[in-house]
Amino acid sequence: MSVESPYLSEIVTNGICNAAMEIVCFDIVSYSQRSSACQRRIIDQFTSILRQAFEAVDLEFRPDLKKLSREYPRDLVVASAGDGALVGLPIVTSASLIFALAVMDLLEKFNGEEVRGQKGRGGNDRFQLRCGITFGEAIIYKDFNDIYNMAGDCVNMAARICDKAKPQSILLSEGAVSRLLDQLDHHYSNADFHSLGEVVFKHGRKEQVRQYIRDSHTGIDSVPGLREEPIAPVVEVASFNPIRKPEIPAQALTPLGRLEARLVTVAPGDYPMGDARYGRVRVTFSAPFQIDRECVTQELYEFVMGPDANLSFFKGHPRRPVERVSWKDAIEFCNALSLLCGEAPVYQIGKKVTADFAKSGFRLPTEAEWEFCCLSGGDDGSGPLDEHAWHARNAGGQTHDVGSRAPNALGLFDMLGNVREWCHDWFAQTFPNRPCCDFAGPDNGATRVLMGGSWRDQPQVVDGRFRFDSGSLVRESTNGFRLLRRPSM
Repeated sequence: MSVESPYLSEIVTNGICNAAMEIVCFDIVSYSQRSSACQRRIIDQFTSILRQAFEAVDLEFRPDLKKLSREYPRDLVVASAGDGALVGLPIVTSASLIFALAVMDLLEKFNGEEVRGQKGRGGNDRFQLRCGITFGEAIIYKDFNDIYNMAGDCVNMAARICDKAKPQSILLSEGAVSRLLDQLDHHYSNADFHSLGEVVFKHGRKEQVRQYIRDSHTGIDSVPGLREEPIAPVVEVASFNPIRKPEIPAQALTPLGRLEARLVTVAPGDYPMGDARYGRVRVTFSAPFQIDRECVTQELYEFVMGPDANLSFFKGHPRRPVERVSWKDAIEFCNALSLLCGEAPVYQIGKKVTADFAKSGFRLPTEAEWEFCCLSGGDDGSGPLDEHAWHARNAGGQTHDVGSRAPNALGLFDMLGNVREWCHDWFAQTFPNRPCCDFAGPDNGATRVLMGGSWRDQPQVVDGRFRFDSGSLVRESTNGFRLLRRPSM
């Protein structure tokens, strides 16, 4: 929204904070199957319907809102979500269902006009919605475009519940229903919410879900039930090994699924970092971490950020590393990926970038973590350089598919060559002359660290301890990055 929200501004003044929110998720049914021109008209109409519904809810709850100096839509959080939108309503009273019903009623009116041809397109722009509602603590923050956004379990669950809904139906979490039933002035009863029982979501999570079935709204599907989903193919396993998990074909997984499968867990411990060129320092890793076997590919980058965000010089090769990404591009990707996976972002990006390594999201490795993983704790065991690295003498002047050279002793590909990899740290000429725990470089500097060498570098600098550096905003065809995070609990 163009008008600054004093309420949301106060929440994020000291960084990402939690706020009690009712979360409403809408999905436009079969949106991706329409033509581009039709999609544009539908999204314009959907946006118009949301605005009208915001005004209706503001009018409905204006006395309560005024008491708390709140105003809709100014104090709402509105974010894109797949083929629809997520709306966070600050807790004043249970406005979520009133808002959802207002949207459905306005949509029913619009569709009726389309059928009668009043829009002049013979009904081609009619569309349907499905809706999911939750209640809980949401993480409120400002995104890369300085717009208020939200994340957290209740936000993810609203999207997942919405995905289970049939067209024109409203599904709610048990917590959201309980809150609605507490608001006696709106006259809801248990009979208005049909229990669909325990529904299974991503990662095997189970939650009680209810469907709003009061039939006084003609635009609502009040027949209880979940959306019919296609049956996933059964992967047959000839024999079961209790030590080794059955392998799932890579093509059966999404880019995010393949990422999860690639993460390698590194145990805490001590490591002698550096060499005679920069000095030596003994670093201690106090906690385990997980690192991706591969650097970030163009496929994964486009999946998270969109095709237009991929500025690679060698664009058009999904399995090649993404390059021409700056350090800032890389951390913005880390935050976006974290939110997509339902994890708390590590980086706070403003005039100054700060990082909270205690957060569960993805980040760049520190130089110490990167060096340890590259050299497999001190002895990389990788063999001759040509067997596991693309460099100036064998790359043919270009990048290559990740994983097309041999891995190191930890099973990590392309730690040397192909593309240099951004690290979290500011660059310094030398290391501290004292042991360090969880060393993450100096507190400030002029450039950031890059490691590993690239397709354009001579073999003598494609070395696990040779250090490159560059400005945080510089994009070069030699530079990519790799992901790291805390292990999931």
